[in-house]
Formats: sequence, structure tokens, C-alpha cells
Amino acid sequence: MFKPRKILMMIDSWDPLMGGAQVHIKQLAERLINDYGIEVHLVTRDLKGGRKRPKIEKLLDGKFIVHRVGIRTKFENIPARLWWCLRAGFYSRKLHLKEHFDLIHAHAFLSSYPARFARFLCGLPIVYTVHGTSLFHKKTGLQAGLERQLLTKMKYDRQITVAENFLDLKNINKRITVIPNGIDVSEFDKVKVEKPDDGIFRVLYVGRFDAIKGLDDLIRGVYELSKEGIKKELQVRLVGYGYEIKKLRKLMRDLHLTRVVKFVGRKEGDELIEEFKRADVFVLPSHSEGQSLTLMEAAACGLPILATQVGDNGKLVKEDVNGYLIPPGHPQEIKHYLNRFIGNPHLQQMGEESRAILDAAEMTWENAAKKTYSLYRRVLMDLKGVPFRKKLWDLLAEVRLPHHSIRQTLRHFKMSRITTKRMRITEPVLCSLTVDVERNLGSHNEDGDLEPTLATCRKFFENFKGFCDQQELKSTLFTQGNLVPDLAAVLKKFDENGHEIGLHGMYHGLWGKAKWFLNDRPLTKAEKMEFLDRAIKSFEDAELTRPRSFRAPNMAIDRRTFEVFEQFGIKYDSSFSSYRGEDFGKRYSLPYEIAGVKGLPVSFDPLPHFRLRFGLPVANYWVMNLYYLLKLPEAELEEAVRRIIWSQKKARVKPHLVFLLHSWEFETGEEDYCGGDNYSNLAQRLYILNEKFGLKFLTFENLCKEICT
Repeated sequence: MFKPRKILMMIDSWDPLMGGAQVHIKQLAERLINDYGIEVHLVTRDLKGGRKRPKIEKLLDGKFIVHRVGIRTKFENIPARLWWCLRAGFYSRKLHLKEHFDLIHAHAFLSSYPARFARFLCGLPIVYTVHGTSLFHKKTGLQAGLERQLLTKMKYDRQITVAENFLDLKNINKRITVIPNGIDVSEFDKVKVEKPDDGIFRVLYVGRFDAIKGLDDLIRGVYELSKEGIKKELQVRLVGYGYEIKKLRKLMRDLHLTRVVKFVGRKEGDELIEEFKRADVFVLPSHSEGQSLTLMEAAACGLPILATQVGDNGKLVKEDVNGYLIPPGHPQEIKHYLNRFIGNPHLQQMGEESRAILDAAEMTWENAAKKTYSLYRRVLMDLKGVPFRKKLWDLLAEVRLPHHSIRQTLRHFKMSRITTKRMRITEPVLCSLTVDVERNLGSHNEDGDLEPTLATCRKFFENFKGFCDQQELKSTLFTQGNLVPDLAAVLKKFDENGHEIGLHGMYHGLWGKAKWFLNDRPLTKAEKMEFLDRAIKSFEDAELTRPRSFRAPNMAIDRRTFEVFEQFGIKYDSSFSSYRGEDFGKRYSLPYEIAGVKGLPVSFDPLPHFRLRFGLPVANYWVMNLYYLLKLPEAELEEAVRRIIWSQKKARVKPHLVFLLHSWEFETGEEDYCGGDNYSNLAQRLYILNEKFGLKFLTFENLCKEICT
């Protein structure tokens, strides 16, 4: 369960532009395929340059499939890039219908747009990897605005950054994981090269020929150095490929450096390693970096390093130990430190330090793949991602919205004619005070860290015990299954004191059909069975009474879930969608019984109330949850309870009330009604209702036994 089988990756450039992000994808895909049995599909652009490649190319024994989508153009062709963003989204949906992917893993930058479009069409969760950003260098302008939008203002299910400095940016995404690039040092160690003894001092750069890489600074720095004269013959070797090559060649010719600066083209594998090992110094003059792969490769080959103080360069370059760090955009600094390197007799020792620093960092592709695979599993456990068409179907069926206003108006007219003032209540009203013990804010929680939730729950239990003792009542605590192990001790005390511990799902998943207002995807039958099995095992491990009552998160459930309950001993349910006034597509009698499971809903006022949203009438049902218990004026709350009891009497059901609380509602938070004062406020409202109706509190199980027989 939750083991990804097929992943759809996206990036807006591939062959022949193989920079750090492309190498990252290639190495990551190889490990995911070989170590974890995942099939990887990559959707990218069809770029000109080098040999013509097939639209669909199968690599790594057919487990890594590259899909080149769109018109074959140069990388910098803006209309083609915009067209690809749209075309790749539709293509991904078509591919998903055939391959059934588990998630989308997009790599910065532009792939964000087709990935989000594909999510809209397919309902797949998105992981988005940031390989570096120029936002620390360029803070204004169209490019910076677009980059800021893509990296920090668009929501993703999880975000990965290869460099820690990205965490310093203000970001709408809160679930950001640092997974550094890796390197296979054994590939470098097996290539043996003798350094040429020809008196030439070789300076090496490897990477894309892009303006952000600062190669013009390197060439100008070399020009300044050559003007002063140097003791050794100098050769600057530029390895790579990119759209800035014409400008750089022109600059080289203008500065008369054709004998010094050599464009040696793109190199890979052993040829690239040989370039590193023949060099004396590696230079990375970038204006912006994430976590540079070429820096790691230089360190693996034992080279002294001159790099700019950007990104995570400082993790691999220690001042005057294995190299130097300089500010970006300073050719004079490049000239100065190249001169120092040329006259330094300890270059070999500095190179050995580079390798030692890299080895100590333990940056391997195996570690990167392991962390990425673990993150994939966490994303799948979040159970997010619903196709738009399913949300639309639920939206059309939503009885509270304006397109059902005529129906709701007729119901309002019918119920408002009912007179309850003369209704006599001669027996105590049976009540159950139920609490959903769940992650803070339920489905609106965007933080994967459980510690804040556990802290909230522990504080709640500490105060709630005193509240229950003061009110002389026994409650039912519907507890999220994955919280039980950490809350075992306090739950056991409540269990021993006569409170009921019910089950509230496992990970706050969706136990019914897709909801238009949620991104949670519906659980499969297999997932429901596994969750119930694991949740009940956690109860047994905590030595708690086996749960017999269940409430689905978001009060969303379907018939198939009830069919699963029988084999797990679930006898009672409280998952009826009270806030909608009905469920399962038709009106049910209350109490209800489905597949042998008896249930009582959270009590709700049967009279629909209306409010205007965007000038349109929206129906609203007052549910007996903490919000309405505290917010409704006393007279309106009393009248709502009277209508509830009237409808129960009409159905020949004993008068009863089921109240709903949440563990996080007693902590100050994002919702304005939440806070520590709610204990005393709730006590006052219960006192008022007790004076009016004579409440008798039972656990939910005992209430069901009284009402459902």
C-alpha cells in the first residue's frame, strides 16, 4: 500500500540541453527503477540540436520512457514554450488514462503549468523540485516575477529543493523537503588520467552556457589577468552547450583571447571525467545556483575550486582550505584568485581537501533516491488529488447551492409553518457529547508534521477531563487511528473512566465519494480495509477497548464502507452528512441502518436557512457542532433544538441530541471561534439546554442502543 509504481515526470528541456536538473532526473530515474521497481515516464519538449531523436524514446530496458511533446524548435522559442505548456497537459491526461500514474513529479521551471493542468484533468498529486533560483540575484523584472510565481506562489502537494538557501524565500508552500543532489564517486575513481606536464595551467568550467552562469565574468577576469602577464601559459576550457555561446565567442574574439579560451563542446561520461582530471582549477562564476552538480564533480576529481558565494556552494568550498568564494559579477576577483592559484605550491593538497569535504557530506544518488521515494510514499498517504469532473458531479448534486434553491425554499416554507412552542417534552432528552480527535484543522491542515497536532491533543485531554468531571458526563472520543500510539496513555485513562473511544478514520482520508470542496481523494476498498486493520491493531497495542463506533472524517461516507465494517466489528456510525440535510443521494430515516450498521447523525436543524453568497441564495443547515452551539443566539438555539425534537417525535424516535466538537477548537488558531474560553462557553450553553430540555448524557454507543432498538 502507498508504494508508487509509475511516476510521471515533467521538465521543459532535455537533450541536447543537459544541465544539472537533467542529470538529476537521469540519475534519480535510474535508482528509482533499479532499487524500487518504479517505471518512470518523462514528458518534455522536442528540442533542436544534435542528432534527431524519436518522439518516444525508451531507455533503461524500457523502464524510463521519454515523451517529446510539441513542435521541434530551439529551446528559447517563446511561442513553442507556451504551446508546450498547454499541449503537455492534455498529453499527460491521455498518457495517464493508459498508464495510470500514481503522481506527477515536475522539475522547475515551466513544467509547473502543464503539471498543474494535468492535475486538474487527472486528479494526481504534484511533487515539484526546485534545482536553483535566481531570486536572490534578480528581484525585479518579468523573469523574476514569473520565477517567483512558479516557485513560491503556486501550491504543490510537496516541494523539494536541492539547496537549503531556497528555504529563506517567502513561500506559500509549507511542505518543503531538502534533498541534495548526489554523485557516484566510484565512476570518477575508476577513470585514471595523468595530468599533462606541458607547463600549461588549465582552468575548467563545466555547465550550461547561460547568462546566469556568469561566463562573461570569467572571460573578462581572464582578460584582466592576461593583460598583467602571468608566469605560466594559461588555458581556459569551457565544457558545455547553451544559447549564450555566440555572445561568448564574440566576447572572446573582441578581447583577443582565442588562444586562451577554448570552447570544447558538450562532454559526458569518461570524456567529461578526463577533462576534470586534466584541469588544475575548477571555476564556477554563477550569479545564482542551487546545489551545483559540477561543483560536486570537481570535488570528486580532487580539484581546488573558485566559486561564487551563491546557493549551497559554501557547503563544498571552504575558504583557503580547498578554494575560495567570491561575490558574483566581479571579474577583478576572478583575476585575483586565479593569480593566487597559479602561484600556489599547495594546489594538490587543496584538491585533496575538496575530495575529503565531499566524502564527509555523504551526497550520493542512492541517498537522494531513498529520500525521494520516501517522500513519494508520504504524498500518497496524504490521499490528495481528485479529477475535476468528479468534483463537478458532486457540486451539481450539492443540495445547498443555488441550483437547488427552489427545492430548499419549499422545504423552508414547509418547516417554518411548524409550531413547536406548545410541544411538550415529558422525558429527558438523551444526549451524546462526541469529539473528533484529529489533526489540527482537519482537511485544511497543510502541515505534514504531527507534533503540533499531538501537542494540541495532549493539552485538550488535560483540560477536557476536568470539563467532563465538572459536567458529570461520559463522552465519546472519535480518534484518528494514526494518533492512537502517541496518545495511548491518556486515551487509556479516559477508557478506564467510562468514556468511549471510537474510530475517526486513519489519516483523515475520504471514506465516501469525492467532495467538491475537498482535494482529498476517495479511499479504495483495499485502503479502507487496511486502514481499519491498522487502526484496530493500534487500539489493541494501546490496550484500549476495541472500537465499536465510527465517524468518517468530513462526515463523508458511502454504502461500500458500511459493507466493510462488519468484519471489523464496527456496529455504530455517526457519519451522516448533517450539514447537507441528507446523504447517499436520497433522504434516509433517522436513525438509519445500512448493511447491519446502525447510526445516528450529528443533530441538525431540519429547517434550511439562507444566506447570500455572490448575490445568490445558499442554503445552510445549523448543525449541533461547537460553532453553532456558541454562535447562535440563545432563543434561536432553543428553537432549533425544538425543531430537531419535533422531527424525531414525528418519526416516532426518542428525543435525542448528538453534539460534535473537535480537539483543535479549544486552542487559539486560524478560526475566530476557537480558543481556551470554549470550555466555559460550552458549559454555559449546556447548562441552558439542560434547564430547557433536561439532558441525559450517554456515550455514543449507549445512545445508539437506546435509540436504535
